[in-house]
Amino acid sequence: MRGMAKTSLERDTFGRTALHYAAADGRPDEIDRLIADGADPGDADQAGFTPLHFAAQEQHPQAVALLSGTARTWRPPTGGGTRRCGGPSSPRTARPRR
Repeated sequence: MRGMAKTSLERDTFGRTALHYAAADGRPDEIDRLIADGADPGDADQAGFTPLHFAAQEQHPQAVALLSGTARTWRPPTGGGTRRCGGPSSPRTARPRR
């Protein structure tokens, strides 16, 4: 995955996770797997962009649908509490850099 870390929680030098790259590439199976592995769909990179931003920018409707359904309220796979995350309710004005 373009030099991305192998686990769902590691970040690259831009603060992006594997979920950011799966979203940018429009890979719904990988998005599902990473979220099930504990990746947070509301995690923003250093510029403030979430995986949903990348999926929308690259025009991947299936990835957008998956992420917009999970980014609003996300539960960690360990059964922890619910927390509000970024997503469609917190758009950014600049475009993510790749």
